[in-house]
Amino acid sequence: MHSPPKKLRSHSAYDSVARAETSHMKGSSAETYLANRLVCAGETILARNFRGRGFELDLLTMKQDVLIVVEVKYRSSYNRNNDLTQLVSSSKKKALKKGVLYWLSRNPDVANKVTTIRLDLAVITQRGRQLSNEYYRNIDWDA
Repeated sequence: MHSPPKKLRSHSAYDSVARAETSHMKGSSAETYLANRLVCAGETILARNFRGRGFELDLLTMKQDVLIVVEVKYRSSYNRNNDLTQLVSSSKKKALKKGVLYWLSRNPDVANKVTTIRLDLAVITQRGRQLSNEYYRNIDWDA
């Protein structure tokens, strides 16, 4: 008598890698979309995906003397009533602070021009092929 065939797992390691790559591509296209919008609004892009030990800055921009740290979140759907602290945790904010201070230490020419450092959040969603964003300026660093 033969035993029944074993059920195959629905998610292989290959599927996980493919999902991660697709997610990364969506996040990258969301950041490109937002970077283009910010440039059109008069901001200068200083850095994209700047990484260091324990941090990543999605976008770092400047407008006049304000350095803007933009945290970009890609979501397939987004409820505007969500609490922003769910999207940017206090530990994430600490990592962003660490990252921006490190970046400024490596770019003293920019650091000398900065009078204010601001944290912004962009939530990018996609409906079909259309990207859209909710943009939140001046997120509280300490909340």
